[in-house]
Amino acid sequence: MKKIIIILMVLMLCGCSNSVAITEPKEIWLATDIHYMSELMHNNTDVFTTLMESSDGKLSEYSDDIFDSFLNTVIENKPDALVLAGDLTFNGENFNLIEIAAKLAVVEEQGIPVLVIPGNHDIEYPYAYVFIDEKVYTTQQITEQEFKELCGDYGYNEAISKDESSFSYVYALSDNLWLMFIDTNTVASPNAVRDETLVWVEEQLKEGIKVLSITHQNVLDVSSLFPYGFSITNRDKLVELFNTYGVEYNFSGHSHIQTTIKSDTLIDYVTGSLTVSPLNYGIINVNEDSSVNYQVNHVDILNEEARERFISVTRSKTAEEVNTLSLSDEIKEAMIDYAVEINIYYFAGDKDTLVELSKRSELNLWKEHGSATFWGLYLNSILEELE
Repeated sequence: MKKIIIILMVLMLCGCSNSVAITEPKEIWLATDIHYMSELMHNNTDVFTTLMESSDGKLSEYSDDIFDSFLNTVIENKPDALVLAGDLTFNGENFNLIEIAAKLAVVEEQGIPVLVIPGNHDIEYPYAYVFIDEKVYTTQQITEQEFKELCGDYGYNEAISKDESSFSYVYALSDNLWLMFIDTNTVASPNAVRDETLVWVEEQLKEGIKVLSITHQNVLDVSSLFPYGFSITNRDKLVELFNTYGVEYNFSGHSHIQTTIKSDTLIDYVTGSLTVSPLNYGIINVNEDSSVNYQVNHVDILNEEARERFISVTRSKTAEEVNTLSLSDEIKEAMIDYAVEINIYYFAGDKDTLVELSKRSELNLWKEHGSATFWGLYLNSILEELE
């Protein structure tokens, strides 16, 4: 009864806002888009290495080492919780999730709660393969039930409330601070929040407790060029609920880009992929006055290898397009170099460097010769975000 009276008093004082005071500060570490690939699943084959060198810059062949280094740092620092915001596995391989679950058990044994949510690459993803002896074979995918069985102990089974239609749940970090994990990757509604889940979300928000929301896909648009695929398709309904009940912060991943997106009422902190240069993860501090600070750190191994992989992939993809233009080799090379620099600092979330790069003369080359190309539009969308 006493707890009910306190909640009612909070609601009367604060309306539907979640801006209640926090009795003690909390620190949460967050990583996302690990795309973990066990060494047993690729056996250091050339075919897998070639795939990685031609993809989007991930360093998944070293994901075992990167993830272990990150988890060791988590254990050393003992945050109040570790959050993994989806795309745990490379492409939804059951064996990879089994290995991940075993690693997370070690973290929990140290008294650190581990809280996970699936990403679009984790459940019934159609490209689950194993790379052995230079050959590629299909391998067992992860079903929704298997994800619950393997990862249920990491948040879902300890939740104070669960959504029966998805892997969404609420974890009470304290009596007056909840973490709400919203699953946007069910088989029934991929890249969207199910209608049943939206009803469940509102029921939780009505309690008037301070809530931090975690999703895999972004709630606010990362880029005007890529609204579809990065953001939750029915995000407007979710944002409306957040606005009504005073949820001020969401934490997401998916895009592999380190950035912060703001609306008038909501901040979506987007954490870059743990296996894409510069191997970022986020540290969230919730203060006693309920304010939230977010800072970026990065895993301190394989940094140069990750950077070189990202440069190589960006250079290759940019050159494919630039080399179709009737320009001198000197101009082409200047345009490619510039695009590579922009992309490095964009994914790293280094806006100060991007501002400086926006003043460089090479931008005029893109405006004059490549404005209609994909990379021209992409660079323009990046620089628009700085304004």
